[in-house]
Amino acid sequence: MVKSCAIPGLSYPNHNFANPLNMGWIAPISRTGVREATPRIQRGRFGMKGTVVKCIEELVGGKFGAAKWKECLKNAGLPESKLYSTFDDVPDAEVMAIIKAIAVIASLSLAQVMSAFGEYWSTVYAPRVYKSYFDAAKSTRQFLLNLDNVHVAMTRSVKSAKPPRFSYEWQGDKHLVMHYASERGMVALMPGLVAGLGKYYKDHPNVRLVGNAVHVQFA
Repeated sequence: MVKSCAIPGLSYPNHNFANPLNMGWIAPISRTGVREATPRIQRGRFGMKGTVVKCIEELVGGKFGAAKWKECLKNAGLPESKLYSTFDDVPDAEVMAIIKAIAVIASLSLAQVMSAFGEYWSTVYAPRVYKSYFDAAKSTRQFLLNLDNVHVAMTRSVKSAKPPRFSYEWQGDKHLVMHYASERGMVALMPGLVAGLGKYYKDHPNVRLVGNAVHVQFA
């Protein structure tokens, strides 16, 4: 189960969570049953859209301030004055360099930063930017089952977009397995993203990662 992994001290505006400052990272469980403290990232050929970096910038700026964001850019080997737009194509390596810089500056593990991003994306940033998709679903279950369709639509409408694709497998009425497929190999973000959806829809499914399979257990 992945619990809340918000960056300590970060508030989530417009969401009345029971304890938004609680931080309790539990790493994904491997096939051997050993919890993995550091996510394995595969370097893909494609870049991410700038909206991902804009979300990270908003998260860091809200917690630490604009000066710390510039420090993160510098630590990542990028110009402090670098600006990102929503539809920029940002190389995977550049995004990962920023995430690693945040981990160093905030004294967090890489896994904690990725989980904090996933939670913030699903509870604050994406519901604002992609409001229609969040309004269309009434639960985490509904949102996840439509996620591949959303990514197909995004691929058609956004130039050079390469979001991950998902195939679905049910192992019982309440156990959904989402098989992740992407050149990028950023499946390690999924536990935080799903946990964030659980907070947003207030249904809190359990989630664990086994290779490229995201196991979601609904109540």
